[in-house]
Amino acid sequence: MLESLGIAFLVIVGLVVTFGVWLGVKIFQLSRDQQRVAAIQAGLDAEPIRLEAVGEPAWLHIDAMTRLAAEAARTGAEPCGAYAAPAAGARLLGFSLASPAAYIVVYDHDQVEPWVDVVTRFDHERSFTASNVHEIARGAPRPPEDEIRFFPTDTPVDALVAAVVERVGDSKPLPAPRGAFKEAFEAAANRSQEYARTQSVSQEWLEQVASDAGVELSGNEAEQINFGREVERYEQVQAACLKALAESGAFTAAEWEEIRDQLVAVWDGMPDDQVPGVIYEFVEIPEALEDALDDLESAAGTARQRIAQFNARLPADRQLVRVGSLESPVAADIYRGQAQYF
Repeated sequence: MLESLGIAFLVIVGLVVTFGVWLGVKIFQLSRDQQRVAAIQAGLDAEPIRLEAVGEPAWLHIDAMTRLAAEAARTGAEPCGAYAAPAAGARLLGFSLASPAAYIVVYDHDQVEPWVDVVTRFDHERSFTASNVHEIARGAPRPPEDEIRFFPTDTPVDALVAAVVERVGDSKPLPAPRGAFKEAFEAAANRSQEYARTQSVSQEWLEQVASDAGVELSGNEAEQINFGREVERYEQVQAACLKALAESGAFTAAEWEEIRDQLVAVWDGMPDDQVPGVIYEFVEIPEALEDALDDLESAAGTARQRIAQFNARLPADRQLVRVGSLESPVAADIYRGQAQYF
């Protein structure tokens, strides 16, 4: 059911990221560059969002929350409960609307004035959100299949619902049952959060967040963060591929212990700048091929093709040995370096 609902509560994910960055740059504004970047990265890698049901919420903005809750009720929506979201620094009210089939979410956040999302699911692949979220969260990365339309912060709830009705048209969105609110919210928020972690961070967006915190960045934070993320993703795929090979049953335990540190995975989606490193790490390069290796990053063909073609040019006693291929977690070739080079 959660997979089919897939409600994309994207804005709160944006706020988690935004205020993690805000906190990081605020705390480390007088620290060295690498410390500041590490703090921002920690904000981007916020904890998963979990909702905790609360009986009597201690609203930070009680007047605004009371008003917005009344507006949501006037649309005919039924309450789904009140929740705290500690990882997001927020509390919220959920409402289920029958027509259009949508959830209404009213947020009370530690850092900004309350706002409202009206979220509907068209089908199993995409959703639409009408939101009057605070300006600073609008630049956060969001899954491309999920649509969002922003409105001024004073836009009433019924106008947000009207925007959803207009966007839905004659389609029949998946239902938004009251009992599924918490699980659907958590699943979708964390799906969006995971997506955000895979995306490059723009310096422009970081500077917007930092400016709101009264902090001046040095101008290279996004570059450092994105490089670190790319390296981390590369290492994760490498580890997953070798784990899959180890579990394939192709090697005995003793054989695996002997070769495990001599293996490298090559897949077509690996970063171009990592392709030459496969050779550099495992092969003693003949002088005659040094220039060709330098060109390997930008050569034609997929990563697997480039490695295979370059490997064939090496002397037989220096070639990488392909010990297996995988289809999962990615389609990849697994190579072993020649033993005399270890």
